[in-house]
Amino acid sequence: MRISADRALYISRLLQKKLSGNPKLLAKVDGETLHRALAREVSETAKELEQIEDEVRAKLEKRKGNTRDFDLLYARDLDDALRKHGA
Repeated sequence: MRISADRALYISRLLQKKLSGNPKLLAKVDGETLHRALAREVSETAKELEQIEDEVRAKLEKRKGNTRDFDLLYARDLDDALRKHGA
C-alpha cells in the first residue's frame, strides 16, 4: 500500500492527537519531535507492508492456475505473510 508523504503526516497527526489526549500517557518529548517520529514510523510501516504485498504478488505470479481465484489466494497468502512478519 503506497501512501504519500501528506497522508503519512495526516495519519501521524491523528495518532499524535489520540496519544496526547490520553491522560495515562506522559510525553517525554515535545509535540513536534513526536509528530516527526510518528510520521517516520507510519512511512516505514507502509513501506514494509508494500514489500510484503509485492512478495505475495510475486509468489502468486509464479503459480500457474486459474486467475479467477487470484483475489482469494492473494488474501489468504497476504494474511499468512503478515502473520509471519508479526503483524
